Amino acid sequence: MRVGDGDLTGAQPAKSGRTHEAAEVDRGAEPRPREPRPAVSDEVELSGLAGRLAQALETAAAERAARVERLARLYAGGHYQVDAAALSRVLARQVLPESGQASGGAP
Repeated sequence: MRVGDGDLTGAQPAKSGRTHEAAEVDRGAEPRPREPRPAVSDEVELSGLAGRLAQALETAAAERAARVERLARLYAGGHYQVDAAALSRVLARQVLPESGQASGGAP
């Protein structure tokens, strides 16, 4: 779409030298005293939250490492047994759509 000058009824054209003029006027003006800012009571504390998050991540990582180590020992000793029913349920849930139907038919 193209906008022509005729489409801008009542609009004033931009003046390129105005910014420079405004800057010169501001230089000669007396500095105004700053108004006191109101006290703000809102606070954000990330350090406590970040610390708790880091601790939770470390705990989860340690628990996962312990579980992997236990499974590795069971597997190495020939005692690891797969729960085929639980595994098939998890795989089916990941492959099938949310509705739980294998075909694309109506629910």
